[in-house]
Amino acid sequence: MKVGVHQGSVLSPLLFILVLKALSRAFRTGVPWELLYADDLALVADSLEECINKLKARKSGIEERGLRVNMNKTKFLISGPGLDLLQDSGDFPCAVCRSGVGSNAIHYSQCGLWVHKKCSAIKGPLHANPLYVCPRCCGLSRPIDGRPCSQVDVDGTVLDVEPSFCYLGDMLCAGGGCKLAIITRCRTAWGKFRKLLPILTSRHISLSTRGKVVNASVYTPTWQ
Repeated sequence: MKVGVHQGSVLSPLLFILVLKALSRAFRTGVPWELLYADDLALVADSLEECINKLKARKSGIEERGLRVNMNKTKFLISGPGLDLLQDSGDFPCAVCRSGVGSNAIHYSQCGLWVHKKCSAIKGPLHANPLYVCPRCCGLSRPIDGRPCSQVDVDGTVLDVEPSFCYLGDMLCAGGGCKLAIITRCRTAWGKFRKLLPILTSRHISLSTRGKVVNASVYTPTWQ
């Protein structure tokens, strides 16, 4: 090939999809086990071994047809209850769930951390107790890193097992649920809103113009 398409042309992804669809006809299984968007592919399987075999089959089939799988950008995500990585939040994270504690918490002197009332396994009101042992120090709470492994070897290439992964702008969490996706969307929305603050707070722009910016960029209409 000596001539390509223009940069940003809509013809480029269309040609890519047509070619990739024809090349992968022999070894693709389709949705929901394969989610293909442009050149990003998500393989879904019931077990880690099955997912590795799918990746090997896809890799060998693509390479036989002259293409290449970018193994440096390939990641694994093992999903299941309690398989996510607990992230610390707040100034004083709970020793058990790692989220920030409030007033209803007890301090454990041995590890120097605070414990939520709901995580403390204490019935009744909380009070200072030097003999108290938190569930994590007793080995009764789930591990902070619930991943069964942090790396996977695929034909000599070591791939990372991620606790979370961003796919098509949405966050997928190894523990399941939509909490991480909601947090990510809220942070993105607030970030975009702060970029509009110089316009919304400017005295050189009329209120009507600023109102139009708010209605167009901030408020979302609800369609019945």
